[in-house]
Parts: sequence; structure tokens; C-alpha cells
Amino acid sequence: MSEIKTINVDHPMEGHFQYETPYTIHLRHDQKNYKGVISETLDPKLFEVAINGHTYQIKIQTRLDQLIDEMGLNVLGKKDAGDVFSPMPGLVIDVLVKEGQKVVEDTPLIVLEAMKMENIIKASGNGVVTSIEVETGQKIEKAQLLIRINTEV
Repeated sequence: MSEIKTINVDHPMEGHFQYETPYTIHLRHDQKNYKGVISETLDPKLFEVAINGHTYQIKIQTRLDQLIDEMGLNVLGKKDAGDVFSPMPGLVIDVLVKEGQKVVEDTPLIVLEAMKMENIIKASGNGVVTSIEVETGQKIEKAQLLIRINTEV
């Protein structure tokens, strides 16, 4: 599978598209004709298109999607399983777990102070804490890695 190609829907696309059936398209680009078969994925903005025996992933993005990417607000969707990232900048008040500790979904992991409020960061699933990347009193940034949790245990 090749890399994901992103299409910005706020600007017109070059080329000529014609739908032949609900899942088949005809594309004319750079004076060449292509016939493709579209497959849906679980992500409503991601499609797979088979053209000439090659499969490509096409990601549809609006300007809002691009701004979210640029601001780093989509980090939760991109994190690796088990990794816990800071949802905001702040100060680590307390680390509530230790390396090697088993955790289940909603186990409190870290107390983070942001804007004079304490926020409890919780585990999103079951696993074992493999490393703690921050310590009490440390200032952290948004999207900073806090804890690694092995979910394959």
C-alpha cells in the first residue's frame, strides 16, 4: 500500500472525474485516461482507489481539517496504542503509577495542573506501564508523551 494522498476539497482538483457506477470512476489527468474502483474504509474521509492494479489511499481534507493538523489538536487520533500524551500544557502535580504496574481503563495516571485547575489523566485501556516520561513538578507541553503503556500484556 502506498502512502496516503491528501486532497484539499477547498480548492478545485485538476483533472476530469466521471462516475460510471457508484464505486467506479473515470479520471482524465495529464492527457491520460484512468479507470478506478473506489473502496470505502472505516474513516469517512479516507478512501482506497484501485487504478491499473495499484491501490492508493485518498484522504479528503477541508481547511478546518488542515488547521486542526497544524495546531496539533489531532494528536489523540494519531497516538500509538498505549502511549499517553498531554492534552494541554501544564505542570505535573503527581504521578500516580509506577513502572511495571498493571492498569485498567480509567485508572488515574497523572495529575496535571492547567489554568489553576487539576486534571486527572486516565488510562484509555488495559496494560502495564512500561515507562514514565515525566516527573512531579515538571512543566509539560501539549501533546508531550507522558507514559508508555504496553497493551499487549
